[in-house]
Amino acid sequence: MGMTKELMLEMQARQDIAENIAVEAKVLSRCEWHRYAYQGDWDYTAAYMLGNRKYSHGELPGTFHSRREMTDAIKDAVDNAPLDCLHCEKLRHED
Repeated sequence: MGMTKELMLEMQARQDIAENIAVEAKVLSRCEWHRYAYQGDWDYTAAYMLGNRKYSHGELPGTFHSRREMTDAIKDAVDNAPLDCLHCEKLRHED
């Protein structure tokens, strides 16, 4: 596998983990039908606290090289999440 593809896969894995942390902390919500994450609570604190706990307890081995990288990924996941499930929103507009 090429170096560029490996880097892309690593970045995607970080994004997925950051999104899952935000969902677990209820900062993002996840559509029960389509599994897309979307905006929930705009307060990052709960996600940062959960992420830091997981990082401290070694639950994110090799994923993030620093706490800052992890909190930046969480912030990006929350900031870039849509306001609603993209698929549900599309279905509503088709009616």
